[in-house]
Amino acid sequence: MQNGKRRWAWGFVLGLVISFPHWLQAEPCDPNDPRLLKPDLKALAPLRARVAERQGARRLYFTTKIANVGKGPLIIEGKTVNTPFGPVTKATQIIRRSDGTTCTKDAGSFEFHKSHNHFHVNDFAEYLLRKDDPYNGPIVARASKISFCLIDIEPVRGFYDGTRQVFANCGVQEGIQGISPGWADVYDDFYPEQLIELDICRTDGGVPPGQYYLVNVADPDDMLLEENDDYASNAGYVPVTVPARTGNFPVPSDPSCPQPPPQPTTSPTVRPTPTATPPPVINPRPTRAPRPPRPTRPPRPDRRPGPHG
Repeated sequence: MQNGKRRWAWGFVLGLVISFPHWLQAEPCDPNDPRLLKPDLKALAPLRARVAERQGARRLYFTTKIANVGKGPLIIEGKTVNTPFGPVTKATQIIRRSDGTTCTKDAGSFEFHKSHNHFHVNDFAEYLLRKDDPYNGPIVARASKISFCLIDIEPVRGFYDGTRQVFANCGVQEGIQGISPGWADVYDDFYPEQLIELDICRTDGGVPPGQYYLVNVADPDDMLLEENDDYASNAGYVPVTVPARTGNFPVPSDPSCPQPPPQPTTSPTVRPTPTATPPPVINPRPTRAPRPPRPTRPPRPDRRPGPHG
């Protein structure tokens, strides 16, 4: 009965947060406030990791899950504000307190994701390929920081207490996204950006074949207020084997790859200015002597008159 009342109260309060977010946003959060019911993000080990080679390029595909195993929900609200660079959809984290009040924290920004046709929270996760050690090993490949649409997809075994699914929509620009306690957001391997390029955009010949760790990191920039912010808590990993390239195709180019800096242009060759004294001419042609003047023809004598006068 007590758990049922707690779940009902939690659902009622969260419903108020979602329905009237601005009314409940009171003040910035104090990270040391003992009343805070913080979320705790945990990146689970990636699933279905596989390397596929297509037209000369290897790609590592995988499914990722990010769970909330904390006491409170992860609640992110988007609101568009005007900036000197144009309108930006600002992301704000709303944290519940044990007395029913709430506080807020800046959480970056929202962005419309064309491939998924909805709004994402920017820089929510990062995918790394590490050598030797999943936490401190050298990074041999990575995907750019990934934006997420945050919703409750599946319950997390060992943390789910029967709380109903709350967050299920991320199609609006100014709205609420989040992950409830005991739930996880899931991004399957067939979604865009659920991969790490192993050959494209590289100048070192690609990732060498061998054993590596595929690491999924939640909140890599520590933008969110959580119970545990350490790297080990926010990272999940799985060992993977990277094979060598087998195809004869050249590695395809990608216009989105970082371009090398432009090479400095060479100045055109300037011909030296001729000196006042011209250089000597080898084997000069002899000058032709002028022709003598043509003699003048003497005038003709008067003609004799003819028979016709």
